[in-house]
Amino acid sequence: MGVGVGGVGYGNPGNSNTNVWNWAGSGSISDYGGLAPVGQNILEQNIPTAFARYKASLGVKDDSSPFARWMNQQVNRYATGYGNYTASNPLTANLGDYNATLGGYDAWMREFLRQAPQIRGLDPSSRGGGPARWVSR
Repeated sequence: MGVGVGGVGYGNPGNSNTNVWNWAGSGSISDYGGLAPVGQNILEQNIPTAFARYKASLGVKDDSSPFARWMNQQVNRYATGYGNYTASNPLTANLGDYNATLGGYDAWMREFLRQAPQIRGLDPSSRGGGPARWVSR
């Protein structure tokens, strides 16, 4: 077990070396409160990592499926949304509370299904929706 200067448990001033912070924490981003303060700070300063953990907590596979590719493109919206959330609630804003406002897997899937077929990875011309052509007589 690591101890800081003078035998005091590092990361938690005032406690003895028998009570040291769990730096990594054991929670996922959906259990943001389960992370040590250092883990929370790391995620808040590295939004792509926070978004990757959020997607994993939703059960989004990290593969080349159209939904996974579309979700990966949402990181900028996630970052902008978290910035707006923080600006409107600067003293108590955190990723756990923000993620709770985003909805679950089904909400993201509904938004994905509302996108154009090309964005969803479908080729509309192969589904009978190809270009219209005039047939001469």
